[in-house]
Amino acid sequence: MRLFSGQQKGLLGSEYVQPQETFPHLALVKTYTTNDQTPDSAPTAGAMNSGVKQKNGMINIDPSADHGDCAGVTGHELTTFAEIVSGEGKSIGVISNARLTHATPAAVYAKTANRNWATGKTIPSCWRAARPRRTSPRSSLTR
Repeated sequence: MRLFSGQQKGLLGSEYVQPQETFPHLALVKTYTTNDQTPDSAPTAGAMNSGVKQKNGMINIDPSADHGDCAGVTGHELTTFAEIVSGEGKSIGVISNARLTHATPAAVYAKTANRNWATGKTIPSCWRAARPRRTSPRSSLTR
């Protein structure tokens, strides 16, 4: 409803404020990403695990980085909830009925500029060269 109402007023839609959003006590979840109104599972799972909205196709990389840019990721990796709690000595785990390199479970542990860099065939050489510093879904599991 938000998008349609905003578009009817000549806006993009996501910036439109619905009447119930002006209530004095309110909790909201806005599921659009920083670069699209329809999110994919990579940025939504990443946002749930880092607290930061992300771009479609990327996992736990802040939105100022470019999708698929190996070199541009440095300094843009987001801190995940798993990193925070493991830093406090807590254990973490992932239980999934999808493959662990799929974007949703990977958002717990991976940071990548392209959600499709999940297998040896799809990980570019620039990403492999920086493997000690960067975590694609597959490289995170094979360290």
